Amino acid sequence: MKDTASNRRQKILQKLQKDGSVNSAELAKEFHVTMETIRKDLHTLAQEKLIIKDFGGARISHITMEKPWEQRSSKVERKQEVAKKAIQLLNGKQVLLLDSGTTCHEIALLLNQLPTMDIITTSVTSFLTLDGKHHQVFLTGGRKREKSQSVVGNWSIQFLQSIHADICFLGTSGLLSLQGPTSHSYHELDVKKAMIQQSEKVYVVADSQKFEETGFHLICDWSQIDGLITDSDIPYAIYQELCKKVPIYILEEEKS
Repeated sequence: MKDTASNRRQKILQKLQKDGSVNSAELAKEFHVTMETIRKDLHTLAQEKLIIKDFGGARISHITMEKPWEQRSSKVERKQEVAKKAIQLLNGKQVLLLDSGTTCHEIALLLNQLPTMDIITTSVTSFLTLDGKHHQVFLTGGRKREKSQSVVGNWSIQFLQSIHADICFLGTSGLLSLQGPTSHSYHELDVKKAMIQQSEKVYVVADSQKFEETGFHLICDWSQIDGLITDSDIPYAIYQELCKKVPIYILEEEKS
């Protein structure tokens, strides 16, 4: 039985993530489809800016490549702006589900200043940052993923399915396509979907640099998201287009 076009393209992306480049003839042979079918697949992926087409194949786009944790700390001021706005949206919520990622970690740095709450996180770094004497802090089980300093796998999903959160702050690898939040990791994808399912309210947190990047996997479309929290550097054209799909929250400038 042949793969569907969507499944085949996901497998092509996974192959690119592993090898860096692919050959059209080899893909056609591997998936038992025609060269024309593969050309259409590569054309679609190139339109989504996930790959760059080359003669006889394609290579990975630099904007889809996942950076190690240590290289994600640029534009800290933007991430801090997002974190401050996220804190304002808590509104006394008692159970918070906090995703992994550097923007979510900036939120964790502010949470110790807030009244006691239950905080469940998939982030190893946020777990270590949060004050367990002040809050009830839980790290979901699972395997540690070094690139994102997160925990993934069935244990993590099973833990998430046993709880219910008032609010979730969800990280994203990028928003370039504007279709919804994305993830680089297939393993993180299922964990993030479980976080959405188990939360009353879900807000994507992303600094404006994420509109220049994208991940391999679409987590969900905007209909499953209650709001996007970003910073004031979001391009106006993107803001106009995106606010038709999802409410956008930006920190207001402090009046002097």
